[in-house]
Amino acid sequence: MKLYHYTAADHAAAIVDRNEGITLGSLTTPAGILSRFVIWLTTSLDWDQGWNTRLLRPPCDRAEVRLTVVIPKTARDDLNTWDELVEEMVEWPASFVEAYVSVGGRDPAQADDWRLFFRPIPRGWIRRVENRPNTSRKVEAAPAHAH
Repeated sequence: MKLYHYTAADHAAAIVDRNEGITLGSLTTPAGILSRFVIWLTTSLDWDQGWNTRLLRPPCDRAEVRLTVVIPKTARDDLNTWDELVEEMVEWPASFVEAYVSVGGRDPAQADDWRLFFRPIPRGWIRRVENRPNTSRKVEAAPAHAH
């Protein structure tokens, strides 16, 4: 299954340059951080990701680089849609789910594209690295390919 991971150029460079893959990610819930090993992915090729509010301090554009990730069939048990996760987390208040989905005041329909992977993504699953058009910061390294 082909999915996409958007990230800042600095983060992408670290992911591509080291051979560990995507090892950091989290999901913050009303009770705190659910997991430090939640990698956010999407089915969307749209560079304008609604969750990328650019309100972080210091400022950070978290959609400068798009990594194409291929999740093998053998690992798909660790992959959830947003709706599947919400169904499992019955203790989450509806207001939290609505706030998460509408983050940045953008289109809530984008949540249909979200996928959450509950473990690190090996470097070999990253098949392509793309810089957003017209961005000044570039990641030049070629990704590794699984053997």
